[in-house]
Amino acid sequence: EGIAKKYSVVPSHNSPEFAMAYKMKNRAKQDILRLFLRILFLVFVILQLDLGLDWSWWLVFIPVWLASFCVCFGSVRNFVMVQAVAAERDPEYFGGKRAENDNKATADGTGGDIESQANYGAMGDGNTPEEKSEPISPAEREALQAQIAMSGQQVMSSCCSQCFLLVIVCLIVAKLQNPEAYSAFWIIFPLLLMAGLVLCC
Repeated sequence: EGIAKKYSVVPSHNSPEFAMAYKMKNRAKQDILRLFLRILFLVFVILQLDLGLDWSWWLVFIPVWLASFCVCFGSVRNFVMVQAVAAERDPEYFGGKRAENDNKATADGTGGDIESQANYGAMGDGNTPEEKSEPISPAEREALQAQIAMSGQQVMSSCCSQCFLLVIVCLIVAKLQNPEAYSAFWIIFPLLLMAGLVLCC
């Protein structure tokens, strides 16, 4: 009971509990990285304004560019991980070409070499039996399909929202870098454009 309170115990690497724990760990890493980048951005802004440093505003906003990249990269990585878990759970349905390549490698007699190379450097004495996945039920297959679809939607929403945010931030940075470049109206123009499209639709 004491171990269960401090750690997340998962039955196997192919279990949904392992995927959930792995996702929580990646999310915690992303939250820590975002917090660090926000603090770094505030430090850069304070140094630029109070100390009068002659830095380019494009350099001051480097933490913002990195934060947007991390958000998009994290969403794509989560989508790839969900697809990999689904392919391991049901290779025939979600594996696609991977399952065909595994069958060809087994028929050619090269599957053992590939598997031994994949297990090279793994913990253990090498005599541990492989985990065999149980047959998947239609309900579990539908749940995996829903997880893949949800991850794909998260990738699209994250990338689109970050691109829209970067457009506005670039307009702000360009205005700060050269106040005479254009009117401040163009900074809020993307917001007005999106509001108009939403109202029209």
